[in-house]
Amino acid sequence: MNLLVFPTSRSIRAYINSINEDILLPSILTIDEFFSKSIRVENYSFIDEDQRFLYLKDSIQIKNFSRLGLSSKFSEFLKQSDYIFRFFGELSHEMVDIKVLKEADTYEYYSEHLDILQHVYKNYVELLEKNACVDKITLGNKYSINHSYLNQFDKIELFFEGYFTKFEFSIIQEVAQKQ
Repeated sequence: MNLLVFPTSRSIRAYINSINEDILLPSILTIDEFFSKSIRVENYSFIDEDQRFLYLKDSIQIKNFSRLGLSSKFSEFLKQSDYIFRFFGELSHEMVDIKVLKEADTYEYYSEHLDILQHVYKNYVELLEKNACVDKITLGNKYSINHSYLNQFDKIELFFEGYFTKFEFSIIQEVAQKQ
């Protein structure tokens, strides 16, 4: 059995509409579905968005947090927390540690901010660990390839446009080596 992986549902529809004969189609997934099915996380559960926010709210209870220019008041932080999640998410997806940013001359001006964010990140990860949870920020340290799912396919073809993050590309490389 073959698997075709497309970037979007729209590209899947376009592929299906381009077939002018009655044939049995292979399995078809979007790239997001492929990533979610081709990896697994054992002994951890994925955290929901509400709990994720609450963990981050607990994580900012540190000295100097206000130096980031963000509020720690619940209603204001609810609106601003996305900035922190996007920052942590981008670092995670590009497999960059905050320490590396701190060492770069370009970010020297932001050294204090990076120290604060590093502390918040450490607190956040500790809360996730304590509660046996994982999210898209910490997934890179917890996943393994789901060989039982992938082994059912004789061939996997990937049709993709755009850019893979380093994390996504590392998953694709691992899958390619095992297939």
